[in-house]
Amino acid sequence: MKHINYLILVAVATTSMATKACDLTIQQFVDLDISTRLVTIEGMKERLVLLERYASDNEMMEADDKNRLQVTNIFTTYSCTSNQVLHFSNENGQSISEYIDTNDGVQTSFENIQNDFDTVSAQISAIKQNEF
Repeated sequence: MKHINYLILVAVATTSMATKACDLTIQQFVDLDISTRLVTIEGMKERLVLLERYASDNEMMEADDKNRLQVTNIFTTYSCTSNQVLHFSNENGQSISEYIDTNDGVQTSFENIQNDFDTVSAQISAIKQNEF
């Protein structure tokens, strides 16, 4: 039993160390966040086009996989995983908010991204509602 507990402890410690290994500045985090949101919205727009032309499930899954890979590549560019970025966000939430609040261009970017997200989400929802 001690051996199993030790293995669990090692696994948890290794995971914790890996989670904390992402070394970003607040500006880098915001840039990464904006980039992943933009790529995600592009993926949503591609999904919308596929839905409008009644694409197969396989085509949609391929498009989703391609989009996920693009997001993962952004994380990799910053030498981070999505879990590490989430951890960074949780640890630095106040500083991130202050950075966004004091940089009008960043605020505008997030507002535009949110507007695009809301628009595309509404369009996808409308198509899905018409399917039923």
